[in-house]
Amino acid sequence: MADMESSLQNAGIGRLYDMGFSTRALNVFWAHGITTMEQLSRLSREELLEFEKLGNKTLDEIVTVMGKHNLELRSSRAETEKNEE
Repeated sequence: MADMESSLQNAGIGRLYDMGFSTRALNVFWAHGITTMEQLSRLSREELLEFEKLGNKTLDEIVTVMGKHNLELRSSRAETEKNEE
């Protein structure tokens, strides 16, 4: 958890527009009230795919950009349950 917090601080928590996301991704974030990397990291892939105008291509972009900043999306319930087995 400390690594995630450190990465969030290094990524400039309130500066999504500087992280390298496309205009399309930024528009989806803003339409859903997501303004920081911290907020974005609290969402799972499944939750993001429920957003209007966000498909697999944009999701792949989000995962890639977050990975460049040593961040990741929250695990889904299915992934969490699988890892607990």
